[in-house]
Amino acid sequence: LPTGQEPLPVRPPSSFSAEQVTTDPGAAITPAKAKEILLAKVSGAGEQNLRMKVDFDDGRSYYEGEIIYNGMSYDYELDAQTGNIVEWSEEVLGF
Repeated sequence: LPTGQEPLPVRPPSSFSAEQVTTDPGAAITPAKAKEILLAKVSGAGEQNLRMKVDFDDGRSYYEGEIIYNGMSYDYELDAQTGNIVEWSEEVLGF
């Protein structure tokens, strides 16, 4: 860092909203579109239930995270180029 500048605070991935997620410029699917695709799979869930981050693997970017809604946890990975959900799992939360 240049003299006199402080480092930016680092947030854990779970605190990012879909609008704050950045991806590579070649990604065809925006964070907002990814959110729309994912929330369509969980009836009744909203943006407040969604956690998302970007992961880069083998030269491709993916949106990954979870949706927690109505006693369930849905883990996902969505291809940022195609919009295809490449991983999806559901788990009942034991409260």
